[in-house]
Amino acid sequence: MNKKRCLIAWWGALARGGETIGDLYAVVRVCRLAEQAGYKVSVGTNVMYRELREFDCVQWDALAPCEVDLLLFVCGPLIRSE
Repeated sequence: MNKKRCLIAWWGALARGGETIGDLYAVVRVCRLAEQAGYKVSVGTNVMYRELREFDCVQWDALAPCEVDLLLFVCGPLIRSE
């Protein structure tokens, strides 16, 4: 049986991200929780941090929507729109 695939995107996956260490640690925690829930996890990231080496890291927009069963966006600033 194939595991469902979860793509975890985060502020560090965007071209002008501005991620923080807190964002990074939150991504790692969510990755582990998704794995515990039975998902095959891929992390969308622009930068390969050592904390992410244990996960399948991809360019966040490299996967076709049909390849992903669950998309999670973890951490990023709240942006006020007017």
